[in-house]
Amino acid sequence: MKGVYMGHSDGVGFRRVYPESVRRKIEQHVSMMPQLVGQDNVHLYEDALREAEVIFGTWGIWEITDAEIDRYFPRVKAVFYAAGSVQHLKAFIKRGVLVCSASYANGIPVAQYAASVIGLAAKGFFQTAVLTKKGEYEAARELMGRQDGFYRTKIGILGAGMIGTIVIELLRDTGNELMVFDPFMSEERANGLGVVKAGLHDVFAQCSVISNHLANNDQTQKILDSACFSRMRPDAVFVNTGRGAQVDEEALVQALRASPSRAAVLDVTYDEPPKAGHPFYELENVVLTPHIAGSQGNEQSRMSELAFEEYLRYAAGEPVRYGVTEKMLETMA
Repeated sequence: MKGVYMGHSDGVGFRRVYPESVRRKIEQHVSMMPQLVGQDNVHLYEDALREAEVIFGTWGIWEITDAEIDRYFPRVKAVFYAAGSVQHLKAFIKRGVLVCSASYANGIPVAQYAASVIGLAAKGFFQTAVLTKKGEYEAARELMGRQDGFYRTKIGILGAGMIGTIVIELLRDTGNELMVFDPFMSEERANGLGVVKAGLHDVFAQCSVISNHLANNDQTQKILDSACFSRMRPDAVFVNTGRGAQVDEEALVQALRASPSRAAVLDVTYDEPPKAGHPFYELENVVLTPHIAGSQGNEQSRMSELAFEEYLRYAAGEPVRYGVTEKMLETMA
């Protein structure tokens, strides 16, 4: 079987995702082209690419058109994508080509980041750290005394999709009450996960920490608005590792100003980063991180390991675990 690696042709990031150890395993099973192919050099390898049957890719693959499939990839039967969204590969999917996404592997560090932040937030870490550093030790201690801590505390999870579910699994045995807003989650599934299904406004009104993992689509744009943020408890923390576009940022700013003992930990914003002069830069109760929740460093290799495992299932004629259908694209990021 012949294959090709695809991503940014300069190799930036590729070797992190596909370290030598993973490439060796792939190349024991597939005759791979020696060149890394990207949009800027694909035309140089047209003849060789026409023989490729599988693609191992990652970030850097462009939105490939039907005409490009006909020209460069007519024999490709499967794409193993070591990254998340495969919207740019939908032309393959519509043709019946198997496309496997490593979004689950990419979601693991997001969920781990979120769960870690939730634990800190429940203890008042983000508010008390600011006060303590300013020398306001007694105020920090007083705020700490109002926190519920990380036990028997109501934690809000927005969205029980792939990442939200991993967060739930990480938090399930911590002794806290997990309140989940997800209109598509059945009561049966909620019971199976050990969570309480709740309305959006109830989550914001009752929970010490609210973590956003909603699916990103037209229906969720600015769904987190003033009706949500104004209901936050005086010392509550909002955590966003989902999408910035789901947040009405003006409403969030107003809520944080109305109660400075509230806090927000934002790994994503809209725009990203926030434009110069945005109130997020000025508010002491806002923590900004540069979209670090996703795979970074050694974590990135987890995605190619999953892609290789999917290939082994495919080659053995077994069902893959993370194949993407055309229907799934309607609700995927």
